[in-house]
Amino acid sequence: MAAINQLDDKQSRLFRASFQEHCFTLAQTIEANLSTSFCETILTDRLAIAHSITPNTKILSIASCIETTAYQKALEVDISTWPKEYRQIESLAIECFGHWTKFWCEYEIYKIKQRYPLQACSPSYDLPMDESRYQSEVIEEIEASKQHYLTLHHQSPMLLSDAIALINLSTLVSESKWYEILPCLKISMQGCHFVLTHHSLENCNLPSIIVSSARIQDWSTAEQWLYFTPFFRNRNWTLCLPDNLNERCVQLDLYRDAFNFDETCNQSFEDGFSQHIFDKQKICEVLRLTVSGTATQGTFFLFLAQKRIMPLLDEKQIKVAYTVIEQPWMIRFYETLQHGGYFHSSCRKVDDSNHYTYKGFWEVPSLRIELDSLSYQSYKRRVINQVKKAKEIDYV
Repeated sequence: MAAINQLDDKQSRLFRASFQEHCFTLAQTIEANLSTSFCETILTDRLAIAHSITPNTKILSIASCIETTAYQKALEVDISTWPKEYRQIESLAIECFGHWTKFWCEYEIYKIKQRYPLQACSPSYDLPMDESRYQSEVIEEIEASKQHYLTLHHQSPMLLSDAIALINLSTLVSESKWYEILPCLKISMQGCHFVLTHHSLENCNLPSIIVSSARIQDWSTAEQWLYFTPFFRNRNWTLCLPDNLNERCVQLDLYRDAFNFDETCNQSFEDGFSQHIFDKQKICEVLRLTVSGTATQGTFFLFLAQKRIMPLLDEKQIKVAYTVIEQPWMIRFYETLQHGGYFHSSCRKVDDSNHYTYKGFWEVPSLRIELDSLSYQSYKRRVINQVKKAKEIDYV
C-alpha cells in the first residue's frame, strides 16, 4: 500500500510538472503571436473589475486583493476585448498554479532558467559566516555587464541582469508575495545595483555567487521610486517621525534654510522633505534588497549587505537613502542606534500582517560609522536584546 501511495505521489508530481510545462508553452505562443504583455493585461483587467465591485480593495496589496470575494467575482466576468487564448490560459494557470500572479511569477522564472540550461555537473559551494570572504560593489548599468554569476536559485551561471531578476522573483515575489514587482520587473534588470558576492577559493574556476543585491535609484528616476507610488502614499500610512526631526535635518546639511515640515499627513511631509533638499544628487532610493540562503545565512547576509552598502553610498556622496522596510531584524537594529543613522517617516500594517512596514531614511554617513564598528555577533546580540525588550514592553 505504501509503495502504491509513493507511486501515486510520483505520478502526481510528474503530471503537475507536465501541466505546468503546457501552461508555459501556451504562454510562449501567446507572447509570440498576440502580445508580450498579456500577463499584465490579464491581471490589470481583473483587478480593475474587482475594484469596481468593491472599491475598498484598491488599498489592498495584490496578494490580498486576489483572495477577496470581489476578485473571485471578477474572474467570472467575460471580457469582450480579450482573445479566446487569454481566457484559456487564465483558466489553465489558475487550475495549475492556484492564481494568476503565481503563474506569472513562475513563468518569468521559467523563461530565465530556459536561457541557461543546467550543466551535466552542477557546482557545489560553501558559504562561510566570515565577512572577509565576501566581496561587494556597486555596478552602474547591470544590463551592460557581460560577466556571469551564480545564484542559489539556479545552478547555471547567468548574466548579471538575469541573475538579479531571478533572485528578485524567487525571494521578493515568490516568497514574500510582492506581486507589485511583476509589472515592473525590468527595473530589476537594468540600472544601478549593489551586489554582495562570494568567490570560492576551492573552486576558483566557478563564477562568483550573489548572496545579496539591491537596486539604487537616483533622483533623476524619482517618478518610478517605490517610495512615491500610490500604494505607499495612501491614507493608511501613519506618520511616525522622530521628535528631533529638525535637528537631524540640519545635521544632514541638505537644506539651505530652516523651515517647518507639514506633519498633517505622510504625503505632505514627504513632498516637503524632498522638495526643500537643495542638492538632489545627495539622495537616492535603495529598494529590492534581497538575501538568499537558509534563515541563518540570510540573517548574516542581511547584516553584511547593510554594512557593505554604506561605504559605497558614502563614496557616491549620498547623504540620505529613502527606504521601505518590513524586515523585523532591520527595524530592531535601527531601534538600538544612539547617534542617528536611520529614522522612520511613516508606517502601516500591510493587509493582515502582524508587523509594521516602515518608510524611512538611512542617514548614510552616521549609519556607516555605526556598522563599521560592529561584528556580526555584536549586531546579533543587539537585535536579540532589543527583541526581548519589545516583548517585555508588550507584556506590561
